[in-house]
Amino acid sequence: MRHAFPVLLAIVLAVPVSGCVAGTEGLEGAYTFYDRTPPAEHAFPWDGDQALESPLAVGAKMDIGVSYRGLTFRPASVQVDPPSVAEVEVLRNDGFSLVGKAAGTALVTVKGATRQDSIQVRVREPDGAAIVLRPWNWYPLPASFYDKGLALLKDRESHLFGIARSQGTDLTGFGPYAFQSASGGESIVVAAPRARSNFLDLKGVAPGVETFTFGPSDPVQVTVVTEADIASVKALEAWRTVPGPAFACKAGETLYVILVPYDAAGRMVVGTTDGEAPTVEIPEASAPMLSDTTPSKPSADLTEVLQNRTVFLKCETAGDAQATIRWRTFEVPVTVAVGAQAS
Repeated sequence: MRHAFPVLLAIVLAVPVSGCVAGTEGLEGAYTFYDRTPPAEHAFPWDGDQALESPLAVGAKMDIGVSYRGLTFRPASVQVDPPSVAEVEVLRNDGFSLVGKAAGTALVTVKGATRQDSIQVRVREPDGAAIVLRPWNWYPLPASFYDKGLALLKDRESHLFGIARSQGTDLTGFGPYAFQSASGGESIVVAAPRARSNFLDLKGVAPGVETFTFGPSDPVQVTVVTEADIASVKALEAWRTVPGPAFACKAGETLYVILVPYDAAGRMVVGTTDGEAPTVEIPEASAPMLSDTTPSKPSADLTEVLQNRTVFLKCETAGDAQATIRWRTFEVPVTVAVGAQAS
């Protein structure tokens, strides 16, 4: 999916999400600085800012946010010492952009209207790179769910993320490498680099296999399939990213259980499926503890968010419950340990 799964759930279902903004305090303690390079995976809950911790890759650019008492501002000026290590690309309304030029450590001084502050930025020459699969973009899906590769449904979207490395350390900044496809443009996948990031957005065009590299990275294959290629499914609690089939919750909570499909080779199949949505059967003995609150006629947006493969299991009262999720030819038994409602 194009957007992170929990963000859309929060919007569509009005589930509150709270979090704190990560940042690095300046050397004089006046300003807070943020690395705004989109990372491969956010923490959860999250926001778009990170601490200035990872070294910047030579040849890469990094958007740095600056705030004073929680309010961002456009710097009056930014100086870099020594300028041979990094240079300012542009001033922005919420900070500035920096370009790594050579390995070393630079002192970056930001001046505002009445005060100034500094931060040290390390710059490293990359000596390697890697590609990670991002089936659901920034959503923290367990890596075990796609450890055998990625299969993208025709006409659906998925993502790759490129990482530059130096002596085994992940570097920040977008660049310095670019994605390349083996087909050189005649591909079964439409691949579009995302602006100011290391994401490559993919859309399946026709069944087949495409190979991608990111600079000196090992090649990664993406397979485009159809729904007829779905051979198995796994259950995942989508909000907490807990693999099934055993789940736990407190009375009053709702579990959003999505069926994640796979092809015969064990590759995770990515994309919203067509046809009938899953159904849930709850035995009479489990009915006091568990109920099916899946919307009977979800909107098109909600169907897309839930990939047309998600059921809502409402945890009612404490006890051990069972249910069976049925979708197409698949039957997925799940157990739910319902705890007492938190006081």
